[in-house]
Amino acid sequence: MVAFLKDLFNRFKRARVVTKALVIFSMLLWTFLLLICVIKVNYTVTTPGFTSKASDRIVINDEKYKDNKTGQIYTLAVYSKNKVSLFRYMLSSINPKFDVDEYNPKTDLSDLEEQVQGTIMMNLSMTKSIIAAYTEASKVNNEIKIAYEFCGMIVESVSHTYGDSQLAAGDIITHVKGEKVESENHFWTLFSRDNIVNNRILVTVKRGDITKDLNLYLHSAENGGYYVGFRTEAYYVIDQDNTYPSYTINPTSTIGPSGGLLQSLAIYNSLIGEDITKGKVVVGTGTIELVYNDNNLEFKGGAIGAIKQKIITAYECNRINNIDVFFVDYLDYDDALDAYNNFAKGSFVLVKVEKFSDIIDYFKEVN
Repeated sequence: MVAFLKDLFNRFKRARVVTKALVIFSMLLWTFLLLICVIKVNYTVTTPGFTSKASDRIVINDEKYKDNKTGQIYTLAVYSKNKVSLFRYMLSSINPKFDVDEYNPKTDLSDLEEQVQGTIMMNLSMTKSIIAAYTEASKVNNEIKIAYEFCGMIVESVSHTYGDSQLAAGDIITHVKGEKVESENHFWTLFSRDNIVNNRILVTVKRGDITKDLNLYLHSAENGGYYVGFRTEAYYVIDQDNTYPSYTINPTSTIGPSGGLLQSLAIYNSLIGEDITKGKVVVGTGTIELVYNDNNLEFKGGAIGAIKQKIITAYECNRINNIDVFFVDYLDYDDALDAYNNFAKGSFVLVKVEKFSDIIDYFKEVN
């Protein structure tokens, strides 16, 4: 090896000036390309992704429902990566289909933390989709029933800046200052400044099989209030023994709650015995939220992220699936319409919905 390198060096010394210059330039170029592929920069890149058939996630088990049509209903996913290479950042910055955002490792969630948060949110979304679909389907078929209960507030993530490290993603807050949390609104009533003493508030959490009290520290805010320091959501548990028909939740590679609205439609379609989509190929995005108005339960569509990339994903998949309609929650509609006009105009019908029942009503008018 040493002899080979010495011979190579001697040949380089004897080479013409032009050859030497080309060798040096090639080595510098190779080094530059290597560095921009290795060096990481603090940016997040979000790109178009893929579709998933919604009916593959939750399957109705009962023989009476096994032949029900599930329809061609798809949810949408995008790709997102934190701290990308300099080379990927440069390419992404000039691609109009990609979004590039600054990433602060000190304050923003890491990839692992986002994975944990996204998994919790996806599991919650599955539960809420089942509740929404079964509740609406029971209005069509009174044999269908569902039983569930509110079991506290689940922690999805803890802020690096304002969060108390005693708290962990996945913790379920069941009590505040010894009082049982009865609903999401009740939780925020209890989690008020009246119950905060010296920047601390006592909460009881369930962590796996362990229940413990945590005296959380809350950072003061400029307006005289306090930073909560964590992201939380209502946690519901379905009583499967008192739910009919039974169902199975299949594993999925996707995370996050944005498929909730369309997932509800797929389950509903599987329950009622007919394909309400009437053979249409349906995609869309939006969370599914349980909202109580004067004790009346409604299932509303909630906001999601990366709406532009989801519109583009639908457009790119349209060449294979021949998509007919794209449902989007009302909160994201304006951004979705802008992306639709720029990247997918005329490819499918873009429909704004506020509630899950809006989707059901839409298909009642479809021939």
